[in-house]
Amino acid sequence: MRQGDFYDIGHYDSAGNPTGGLDSAGNPLPVPQIFNPFQMNPVTGQRAPFAGNIPEFDLLAANARGAAIPIQVKAIRSASWQFQIQQFLDVQMRGSRQHVSGRKRLTNPDLICIFVRLRDDSNPEDEFYIFTLRELQTHFHSTYKSRVRPRNPNSFHCALRPQALKAHKNNLSHIEKKMKSQ
Repeated sequence: MRQGDFYDIGHYDSAGNPTGGLDSAGNPLPVPQIFNPFQMNPVTGQRAPFAGNIPEFDLLAANARGAAIPIQVKAIRSASWQFQIQQFLDVQMRGSRQHVSGRKRLTNPDLICIFVRLRDDSNPEDEFYIFTLRELQTHFHSTYKSRVRPRNPNSFHCALRPQALKAHKNNLSHIEKKMKSQ
């Protein structure tokens, strides 16, 4: 995948050609596509991201029938995405020790997340990691443990490196499933 490209998330016929499936009358539907929201859409000449005024998601992906799903997008040029662990887990201070007591209740655990590692000198193409918010929470639940932080005990900072997401690289199945259920 390259920055600015469209990516097919439709169906495929027996020859491997993309199709949008069939409507109730048996007519072919257009092929649904996603694109990098940070680039100009070559078809419409517009960009799709919201201006940050919707806290839970950054864009809506829509199919030809107008069904839309929210998507959270985070992009980096650096080594990792940055978070506050309290977005995902219940963590309380007990003296100078952080205690993880469980997972936070997520407003939309099935929210699709697309994390983009933008190309640079060591990475010739953009990398796309696609998963649900619940899967991100599960990752942090398994990796962030109760402890005394060595530098700043009151810091709830955590980071996520692309290597931790390699199972989700170019994984369009979440988007496909969501579009089918709309």
